[in-house]
Parts: sequence; C-alpha cells; structure tokens
Amino acid sequence: MIVNNADLVTHWSSQPSVSGALLAIEGKSIVDFGLVGKLIDRYDEDTEILDVSGRLVVPGMIDAGSRLYRSLTPGLPVPWRESERIERVLEEESLYWSALAGLLDALRSGVTTCFALVSSPAFVEGSLTAVARAFSEARVRGALAYVISPGSDAAAAMRENARHLASCRGSSADRIQGLFGIDATTGMEDELLADVAKAALHSGAGAHVRLQDDGGESDAVNRLERLGVWRNGGLASYSGPMAPDAEMVFREREVWIAHGAQSDILSGTGTLDLARAASSVLRLALATDGCGPSVSEEVRSAAYRQRTRGRDLKDAIRLACRAAFAGNADLATRVFGAELGRIKPGARADLVVLDYRAPTPLEEENLPEHLFWGALRAPVHSVIVNGKILYQNRQFKDLDEERIRARAREAARKLRERL
Repeated sequence: MIVNNADLVTHWSSQPSVSGALLAIEGKSIVDFGLVGKLIDRYDEDTEILDVSGRLVVPGMIDAGSRLYRSLTPGLPVPWRESERIERVLEEESLYWSALAGLLDALRSGVTTCFALVSSPAFVEGSLTAVARAFSEARVRGALAYVISPGSDAAAAMRENARHLASCRGSSADRIQGLFGIDATTGMEDELLADVAKAALHSGAGAHVRLQDDGGESDAVNRLERLGVWRNGGLASYSGPMAPDAEMVFREREVWIAHGAQSDILSGTGTLDLARAASSVLRLALATDGCGPSVSEEVRSAAYRQRTRGRDLKDAIRLACRAAFAGNADLATRVFGAELGRIKPGARADLVVLDYRAPTPLEEENLPEHLFWGALRAPVHSVIVNGKILYQNRQFKDLDEERIRARAREAARKLRERL
C-alpha cells in the first residue's frame, strides 16, 4: 500500500516531518517514505494507493491507561471517585460490549493501541478473554491486565493474569500483550504482594499499578519496591508531587509513569510537574484513565494543567507532547516488542490521517504548535493498523457500528439495573 500526497509528522528524531510525501507499506510495516517525486516511480501501477490529498498523517496514538467499561457509564448516577461501584457489577457481557464500543470510540479519535486495566470482582476468570476478544474484533492493539486487589478474589486474579500472558505468545504477540495489574496497594498484605511479584517475575511481565490518590503514593512505591513488584519494570499511574525516593525507584526500575491530567482534575488531586519529571530522566506517558477515548484531549488537558502550575505555555505544550508521543511510543515498543508510535522504516504501519492541512510550513521547531493548535483538534479522516485500513472517510470498514452500539446500549441498561 502507498499513502500518497501526505504531510507527515513522524515522531522520529532523524526526520521529524516531510511535506508532500509518499509512505510505502508492505505487510504490517512501513518500508519507506519521502518526497513523492523521488519515490513514486519505485512502485507499480497495481499497488493499492490511499491518496490523502495533503492531509496530515501521524503515527497511531497510544493510550497508556484506559478504562473501557466507561463507554457504558455516561448518564449513570455514580460519582467519579466511586468507580468501584460500577466495577463490582461488571460481568462478561458488559465487559465485552463496553470494550468493543470503547474501541470504536478510540479508533474514531485516532487511538490504535490501548493499555487497559480490567477490574470486575463478580467476573474474574475469563474477564481478560472477553476484553481481548473485543480487541481482536476491533483490531486495536491492547496490553491488558486484571487488577489484583482486596476487592477481587486475588488468587483468581493472579490466575487470570497468568493465563492471559500465556496466551500472548506467538503470532499475536505484537497485537495483544499483558501486564500484571495491581490496585489499592496500601490495603494488600505483604505476603500477597510478594506472591504477585513472584508470578510477574516468572511470566516476564511488568506490573501495571493503579496507585491510590490519597497522598500515600510514595510510601506505596517504596513498599512495592521492597517486595519486588517493580523488578520487571512496568507502568504506574501517579497523582500529585513525586518524592525523590519514588523518583529513584521509577528511574532505576524503568517504570513508566502514566499521567492522567483529566482524571487528576476530576479526582481533585495534585498534578505531576512534568518538567521536573523530565529533568529527572523519568519515563513519562499520558493516559486517558476513563475520561473518554481521546489522547488528543489528554494532551491539551496536560498542557493546560502544566500552564496552571506557572509553566510557560510553549514549554507546557512541549512537555505534554513529549509525554504523549515520545513517552507512549517508547512504552508501547517496550511492551509489544515492535516499533510503535513512530513513522520510520521497520515500524508497524499504525497511522492516522487527520483532516488538517498545515497552513504554515512543518518545521521541527513548530511541530508541537501544529499539533496542539491545529492537528489534534481536527477530525480523524482515516486509521490504519498493521497496514490495514480500519476506518476511512469517518466510516468503519469492517465493523457493524449500529449493531455494536445497540448491544452496548442493552448492556448499559442491564448494568444500570444491577447498580
């Protein structure tokens, strides 16, 4: 396939942008890109061509922490900080249809990879199978983890994580992956956390930890370090200022910090100082954390949040973009084992065509401003994952959206009755 007449923002430092470009895909991967005039003669007339008519093409966006069940919850009378009330009544049907409807929303907003935490105490074993089935149908990449917590059967949750991780080997490894999910860490016994650490170490997977936002995050980070949870690295949601000892653990153990600016605002917590975190050489990523499917909205919220901390607007935009694009790309590449989140030869062909035609030249120094003020506000025109067009001209190619929405509405109705 050829993507023709494109302006590219690559998120690749060697060639950050190209205007008037051709991008060539073979199988699942990008094999070449450059100026149309220099490359067009290399490809024969039978090659499939997607002409994007000067629109901006960027790598598929990556969500470092989603709560897909929230696709069923708009209108439910449950306060934001009481999510566990909803999680307690999730079962197979609601997990599957919420994930599938949520992934439609993700694709429509340009997200091609989701790190998804699952918590459903009434339906533990089989929960990740249900969610993974939705990812397979939508053909979105997913890194899934069941949250081990005092609220679920911990032994069953550990088995579910281990079973899912065993299923991720082989040909599907670059499309579906897993981590060991942990929540409510301060309420878990040391013995259980040590068992989780052993299981994660045996599997080779990192941890995906949802830290509490009660001011005790630093103590929890150090407790998890003492018990060996971070030995394979992983991903941690974190709110508020970060203590130096927590920074040291995250830096040395190669743990990515998933920052959810919108979630922090809704929860009434503090926010990370992204500049300090970056200067401390911490690995930063952005997560929607249940606040809708759009990473673009999360970028803008993160920048505004840094601005309210007194950061210069230009710096705030760059910090948010760096976390969302460089940080999320590094995280996904580490977990999936394939180059994701960048346009470069050999990277997976996950691409988003945005209905944005740059009014001024694309230059390395102004790319964050192009994204923040223009491209990330533009509608998504087309989405390609693994070299296949999944969404084009604002229509899904192979998914019956009307059927999925109807089944999701029915699952939402039943969910409300169980609350």
